[in-house]
Amino acid sequence: MMNKKRILGAALALLVSAPMFAGTYTFKIANPKEGTKLEIQWRTTGETDMVEVKDGVAIISKNDFTAQYVKIYYGVRFSFIMYLEADKDLTVNIDAQTRKLSCT
Repeated sequence: MMNKKRILGAALALLVSAPMFAGTYTFKIANPKEGTKLEIQWRTTGETDMVEVKDGVAIISKNDFTAQYVKIYYGVRFSFIMYLEADKDLTVNIDAQTRKLSCT
């Protein structure tokens, strides 16, 4: 019985001390289309996030995930795939008119 408690205690200590990965991703959109949302599809979970674009900026914060490729859509004809690291913040500059992007 005592060994089970020690094992359980050690397991809980590991869970509590394990780092939770989080990142904030900012999408700055030049020439935004009125009412168009940014859509992010997470490859590992299949989850999709719809993000409001306000004054040409869409921000998403994601907690507790692993680095992965995501597919990002803006409007009907503009999509791209990028790799998001779980423990780093990123700013993506998008020109909706020319369909060009850059990251910082």
